[in-house]
Amino acid sequence: MLVRTSSLVTRLVAIRVSLEVPTVIRSHSAPSRWNSPHRKHHNAMATLGLGTSHLQCAKLSEAAVNLLEPFATWLSALKFSPHAGGFETLVHPQLVEKINPLLTELGLLQKKYSVIRITGDKPAPFYNSKGAAYIIPLRVVDGSAPTISEHPLVPGEITYITFGVEVSPKLDLLFVLQ
Repeated sequence: MLVRTSSLVTRLVAIRVSLEVPTVIRSHSAPSRWNSPHRKHHNAMATLGLGTSHLQCAKLSEAAVNLLEPFATWLSALKFSPHAGGFETLVHPQLVEKINPLLTELGLLQKKYSVIRITGDKPAPFYNSKGAAYIIPLRVVDGSAPTISEHPLVPGEITYITFGVEVSPKLDLLFVLQ
């Protein structure tokens, strides 16, 4: 019984800690007052509740960023497979093992996803024919400034999309279907 109580207390403490992490959410299409520092802060783990407007962004929690950095380093040495859409996809036997901690932290573990590399000079189209999706930049190639439909795509953030977008090169990203 003590083990269960201890385990429950640990889970409750973890839940409380994650609920107290403030996160700034911004929307590329919202008026400038939306980006005001006086705006209401949102929980980083509320990414699933993020879906209120197209191109809305939220900063990832510190825990998610800490998981993202070693994953991005691991990606940098890997070869991706060419895809018809002007980008490359990752097919690797260790992908699930490597990405599951990040997906768990983001509350996206049960979602379908792809790890994508955009290397060319042209933007790549992204959309989910069955609904909304999330785009999370994982690694940006030095000297590039990727965008999503002409808005900055910033590592350490998650962007919600409700219809097709173009993502400019050069980066690795996580595309998660809602």
